[in-house]
Amino acid sequence: MKIKTILVIGMAVLFGVTSLAGGVSEVLANETSASPTSFDTQSFQTGDQSLISVHIGTVEAGTLDRLPGRTVADKTLLKQQEIANMPAFTWVLGSSPTAAAIIAAYYDRNKYSNIYMGGTNAAVMPLSDSVWPTWTDGDAFFPNNPLVASHIGIDGRTAKGTIEDYWIATESTDVDPFITGGWSQHTWATAIGDYMKTSQSEYGNDDGYTSFYFYNAEISMPCEDMEYLYNLSGKLLSTVDGTYGRKLFYQKRGYTVTMCFNQLTENQVTGGFTFDEYKLLIDQGQPVFINLEGLSVVGYGYGDGTSLFIRDVQDSDPTAEYTMEWGGEYQGMAMHSVGIVTLGPANIPNPVKPYGTITNRKPAYTWSKITGATKYRFRVYKVGMSGTVFPPVIKSASACAPGVNCSMTPANTLVPGKYKWQVQAMIGGVWKPYSDYKNFTVK
Repeated sequence: MKIKTILVIGMAVLFGVTSLAGGVSEVLANETSASPTSFDTQSFQTGDQSLISVHIGTVEAGTLDRLPGRTVADKTLLKQQEIANMPAFTWVLGSSPTAAAIIAAYYDRNKYSNIYMGGTNAAVMPLSDSVWPTWTDGDAFFPNNPLVASHIGIDGRTAKGTIEDYWIATESTDVDPFITGGWSQHTWATAIGDYMKTSQSEYGNDDGYTSFYFYNAEISMPCEDMEYLYNLSGKLLSTVDGTYGRKLFYQKRGYTVTMCFNQLTENQVTGGFTFDEYKLLIDQGQPVFINLEGLSVVGYGYGDGTSLFIRDVQDSDPTAEYTMEWGGEYQGMAMHSVGIVTLGPANIPNPVKPYGTITNRKPAYTWSKITGATKYRFRVYKVGMSGTVFPPVIKSASACAPGVNCSMTPANTLVPGKYKWQVQAMIGGVWKPYSDYKNFTVK
């Protein structure tokens, strides 16, 4: 695996310009970490702010067993706190969107059920990506994971997706296939890697890479600040930062983001994000997105001393546990930073069924319950026709049977054809946004 090094003498020399949008000025410094993976970092000045940009790569496909320093958790290590049933995925598209998808999958399985919209595992994101077949780019094999990256043939997809539009090979610097091929890129909706701009040449990311931005100080960089700060290419940070992309993904899925920021960890700068802050989030049931110098991982627990339990995006077995020390190294990569995205209360039900092909012309419509909801309303459309098949149906939450889902069977009979339906909840006397559509076909 190559280590990418960028030697920046000054902006006028490297970029051929003397100024860029947002007041970006002279590059101050550059550092490169010698790790078994790719990691670039630059310090630069924008206006009166000193910033750091980081490009996180990933371990090379097919070499996982040969990387040193992969620490399996000692079964005798006392667990002080651990988030149970944490999904485990092996990286595809990049380590950063895979780590982000692990967290998103956990949320999908716990209250935020409108995140994964595929039909696998009864529309609940599986604990492992091993339920889908692998694929190859001709150079290496990868798992399929539609929450990370959409792909033809997975979850019934028939159109080009993330993989077809953006991927060539690990660390490829070529322009994305949809640009060279002259087709329109897919519409973003269900894959978190799209919003994080991973592997997208238009945003300066080689295949496998994701960009993150930080203040060159101990303070956090809120996502709100990214909306007026620019990088060295003159792009708003909100259009290129991976953590901001995670925020956009959750908002697309219909959820409110209450906290969003990047911050260097305390081993990088005195006063940075601390182990106590990490433990507080774990205690609150929130997994933590952690950037190492070359790999993004997920922290989901802690043990004795400063040990933490991680998903290292190199193993799809949810029973396997790996550990590192807070502020230490993992596989020779030092801890670098965190990206925090906290969601507000869940308020969008997930339509569960009908889905796929059915023969019952009077199907029951089933959706996930939402805490605090007093009513639910769903509507059904026949594909290619305007207007609903029948008036939107309202069901009182108090009439739902015990369990995690609510269901209702209208008297209306459907004719053979393709349909789509969606559901919304009333909370505090206000109808919340509708869910995404769930598609089904009546034979």
